[in-house]
Amino acid sequence: MEEDAMKKIIESYLERGFGSMNKNDFEVYIFSWLIQKHSDYKKASDNEISRKLKIPESKIKRLRYEAELRYGNNDTDVLWQKLRNYLSIVNYRKEEDNVLRFSIPDKQVRLFLKDQLQKGHRFCDSSFSENIVVISIDDLLYLLDNGVVSKEEKAKIIQQVKSTYKGKDLPQSVSEAIKICASDAAEKLLSNVFNPATASWLVERVKDSMTSINK
Repeated sequence: MEEDAMKKIIESYLERGFGSMNKNDFEVYIFSWLIQKHSDYKKASDNEISRKLKIPESKIKRLRYEAELRYGNNDTDVLWQKLRNYLSIVNYRKEEDNVLRFSIPDKQVRLFLKDQLQKGHRFCDSSFSENIVVISIDDLLYLLDNGVVSKEEKAKIIQQVKSTYKGKDLPQSVSEAIKICASDAAEKLLSNVFNPATASWLVERVKDSMTSINK
């Protein structure tokens, strides 16, 4: 079985012309074949593959990214599908008020997410760790409202996020998220002047007034 697999790789390589690939090109080609065709590598994590191939995990990440760029499907619809899949299954963590943190190990998908936000002059942060995405609720909702996301998928993703809010309702739109951000900031400011209960009461009155105005 392994012999047949190697034979196919060599035959495919020879079709390109012997010596047509440099060392890195050949490594990317072999790696692409492994993660697409070999059962031991298809669903293995970067760390598992690193141990199997006896090379640093950082190199595995680079090879995976290059393999996806050269031999994967880079269509926008496909990348949206991958992004939707991640947003539907990741475990969201509340970083601070109205800011979420979650993991997307696929570099191509992570860069695609950043690109979609940048088109709306928005951003997310991965400076803490390359796999970690830190994003505001406002920007996540913008992504869901402006991307190829169905109502059902959006509802599923929002349900995933709700668990981080400890019983509070997640805002359903960008405008609602902005209102909540403003009210949270106001409550913090008022808490420096009044006791917490009074500050909270004042914010609720303001929110009620805003709701009445918007009706």
